[in-house]
Amino acid sequence: MKFLLMLPLVLFLSACFDEKVEGDALSIQIKQPYAFATLPGASTGAAFMVIQNKSDGDRLIAAKSNIAHITEIHQNLIDPDDGRMMMRKIPTLEIPAKEEMVLQPTGYHVMFIKLKEPLTMGFEVPLTLTFEKAGDVELRAKIIAPGTKPEDTP
Repeated sequence: MKFLLMLPLVLFLSACFDEKVEGDALSIQIKQPYAFATLPGASTGAAFMVIQNKSDGDRLIAAKSNIAHITEIHQNLIDPDDGRMMMRKIPTLEIPAKEEMVLQPTGYHVMFIKLKEPLTMGFEVPLTLTFEKAGDVELRAKIIAPGTKPEDTP
C-alpha cells in the first residue's frame, strides 16, 4: 500500500530528472577526442575532436585542462601576405545548429601552452569544454602518435 502512495512522487521526480538530462548539456556531443604525443620538454600540445551539436546553435567559449598552465581555442590559417601557416587564439568558436565542427591539426583546435608534463602515448588528457548554452562538457582525449588519426591507432 505504501508503494502505491509513493508511486506518484517517484514518477514526478523521475520526470523532473529526465527533463534536466534532455536539456542543453546533451545537445553537444564530442566524438573521437585525441591529442598528439609530445617529446619530453615540449612546451605546447593540442587536442582535436568532432563537436556534434544536436540542438540550436551554440558557441565554444572556453577550454581548460590540468595538463597545461594555459588552455585556449586556436585556429590555424594561411597568412595572405606570405602564404605561411599561422596560428591565432580565438575568443569563441561557433557550433552551428544540428551540425558538426571538426577540430583538426590544420584548422581549429584546443591548444595546451606551458605543458606541465609531456603528452605520453597511451594516456589520456582530461579536458573541459565550456559552451555558451550547453555549459561544461568534460572529456578525456586519447594521446596518440603524431600524424595519425584515432581510427589508425590500435
